[in-house]
Parts: sequence; C-alpha cells; structure tokens
Amino acid sequence: MRLFQLVALCICISLFACEETAPTTDTTTSSQTPIKSSTTEPKTITETKTSTNPKENPTEEYNNEGTTITDAAIQPKGTTKNTHDCTAKGTQVEGGNNIWMKAQNTLLCVVADKSTADKNLGDSHRKLVSYNTNDCSLIFERLLPINVSADFPYYIKEDLYKADKGLAFIKGFRNIHCYDANAQTLLPIMNPKYLTDREAQDAQSGMIKELKFENQYLFGYATDFGSFAFDLTDKKKMKPVLPSAERGSQALYFQEKEKGFFQAYIPKMNDDEVLSLKALFSKAKKLNPVIPKSVQNNRFLVLKEVVGTEKQAVAIDMNKGVLIDLPKDVRSKNTKEILTWLKKLK
Repeated sequence: MRLFQLVALCICISLFACEETAPTTDTTTSSQTPIKSSTTEPKTITETKTSTNPKENPTEEYNNEGTTITDAAIQPKGTTKNTHDCTAKGTQVEGGNNIWMKAQNTLLCVVADKSTADKNLGDSHRKLVSYNTNDCSLIFERLLPINVSADFPYYIKEDLYKADKGLAFIKGFRNIHCYDANAQTLLPIMNPKYLTDREAQDAQSGMIKELKFENQYLFGYATDFGSFAFDLTDKKKMKPVLPSAERGSQALYFQEKEKGFFQAYIPKMNDDEVLSLKALFSKAKKLNPVIPKSVQNNRFLVLKEVVGTEKQAVAIDMNKGVLIDLPKDVRSKNTKEILTWLKKLK
C-alpha cells in the first residue's frame, strides 16, 4: 500500500514539473546575430525590365546596330542655338551633303562609310544619319537602298527645308526619301507617277533632276519623263498627284487655292536646269478642273470659268504650255466653235 502511494506521488510531481517548464519569451538581449526564420514572408520586389521590341517600348528607338537611342535624343530639347560643332562620322560628297534643321535641333547628313562600301565601286553615299545639335548625340541612322548603282549618291535638298514643316527631302535617282525631324523618323518612300506609261530612252531616263515646292505640292522633273507631283497635305500619306492633262512632256496640274477656285501650272525645266512653276492664271479661277480622258492629250484645252452668273471660256495651248488670250467675243462661244477658232492659230 505504501509502495502504491509512493508511485502515485512521483507521477503527480512529474506532471507539475512539465507545466512549469512551458516555453516563455526570453527578453534578454543576445550578442549573437539572430537567425532569420525561413518561414518569414518575402518582400515584394518590382523588377524594371526594358523590352527589346520598339513596339512594346514606344519611348525607345533602335539604330541599325541595335544601339538603344533614348527619348533625350529622339526629341532634342533645349534652347535653339545659332551654331553647333557637330560632325558626322563618315565621308560626304564634295561640297557636303547635310542640312542643319535648326528649329528641330537636328543635323541630317548622307555619308559613306565601311558599312556602305562596295568592293568594286568604292564609297557608296547612302547612309542617312541625324544628330542632336545640343550635344551631338546620334539620333537616327539608316542605310538607304542602293541608288540604282552603288556609286550614285543620294543628295539632301537643302533649299526644300521649311522650319514649320520639319521635313527634309533626300533625292535619289528615281525616287525621293523624306525625313521628319519632328518625329525623328524616315517617312515612306516617294515614287513618281505619270499619267501615261513612260519608256526609257537610255540609262539616264527617269533621273530626277529637280524638286520644288508650291504650297502643299512638291513638284519634280525627271529626264525624258517630264514633271510629276506629290500632295504633302498629310505627311504620313504623301501621295502622287496625276496631272489633269498631258501632251508629250507637258503636264497640266490644278491646285485648289480655296473652295472651288483653282490655279494651273505646267512645270518646265529651262536650259539652266531650273524648274519653273509659273502660274497660268493671274489669280485662281472658279472652274471644274476635271478634263475628259478622250481629250487629255489634245493640243488645245477649253475649260469654263464661272464669272458671276455666266460661264466664260479659258483656253490652254499644251504645245507651248501657255494660257491663250481669247477675244471677248470668242469667250462666250461654245467649245466646238472655240476649238475651230483655236486651230487657226500657228
């Protein structure tokens, strides 16, 4: 009996000791670096990643070598300077082949370098590059297509730059490139179109000789092919403009100056190879510029100008490219009678 009581007493003491030794928080400061628990909740880490796809990363552009060009270069900022000391890498044709687009703080150049060199013909001036004239950093570079032959340079037309438009035109042998310095990008290539098919006479046929502005139109003249034009109203969709009539190399264009009022032009290349765009009318006339296809290549063209409540004839000699001064009594006649009168002219 005494043995049983002794065993029971030992069990009770053991149970009491377990309750007393339950874990407690130690408030003492340890000199040992505490070990972080592996169950600690991780912090959220935001990773900044730059895409290599320009479409996914619209604030960046890439040159042909894959170098990232940042917004600071894409949109040159800062006070417009009166001078700059930027120099393009590569060689230029004699006399230079560049333009300082001052309003856009941009220097645009056509150069030749190792990337354009032809093993047989040597330098090929077809690399288009632009620099920010505030710090001379590279903005843009592009290899233009071979210009018919590798040794035929592209030429920047300095005289066509207009600060408000921010456009620079680069003349190729048979086509035109346009650089938009406001967006620092190359716009779609411009290929001349003509009212009728052209046949090359020799290797020089189709070579663009000159370009000239007239309001929203860019006119040009090509060897043996004659004149052509582009409408620049929408610079993202600069479209060819076909003439209303054409006889030989003489092409007649109408340009609307105000609603329903048109001016007429027959572009001519003079002996000094200067493109002339003399207007045919002293002022824009209210008329219908559409000429029937059946008479588009006639020597004499007769149109009707609306003057008040009346219509008066306007006649053009396409052989000479001039407006014919019709006598007052002839202007009111019908078209057939006017043509009979015109055929008596030399």
